[in-house]
Amino acid sequence: LLDFGFEGIEGGILLALKLFRATHDSSYFRFAVQLYTWTRNVLQAPSGLYYDNIQVATGRISRAMYAYNTGTMLESAVMFYELTRQPGYLVEARREADTSAGYFCGGDHFRDGYWFTAVLVRAYQHLLEVDKDPKYLNAVRRCTDNALLHRKNDLGLMSATVPVDLVNQAGMLEILARLACLEEPAG
Repeated sequence: LLDFGFEGIEGGILLALKLFRATHDSSYFRFAVQLYTWTRNVLQAPSGLYYDNIQVATGRISRAMYAYNTGTMLESAVMFYELTRQPGYLVEARREADTSAGYFCGGDHFRDGYWFTAVLVRAYQHLLEVDKDPKYLNAVRRCTDNALLHRKNDLGLMSATVPVDLVNQAGMLEILARLACLEEPAG
């Protein structure tokens, strides 16, 4: 089955925005707007989170929600805000951040795998550059601290299963690196 999910859309929006920023070619910006608008209209749940994909052949939308879907759309909203200074994009980014922090980082544990969560952390870090409210990254810190205390195996890896999922190990490393970059220097 052919699915049209975030593998194409999410990367497409951010890539188009980055190409626009680098080249000032407005066709990239228009393409990003088209993808962003379609995704919001078709794949955004009433909560503000995003469904995973739509099957092209049937038009059936998968109701699964993953951190990377919302994270990518949140980061797209932040980039649109940076490029246009239209406040609606920042309002949308904050709404998505509020909802996603409660859903994916609620109860001091990550709801999703570390790899997918790392995409959401990137978005929170980007939002922090324009919003200055650390509450979303504080939720990530609480979940990360909890995972480090309770989710490591005897080898110090972030997995209770064998074989160890190396993709999620990389995701946790990215989360840790991003949080470390935000720490104040000692002294």
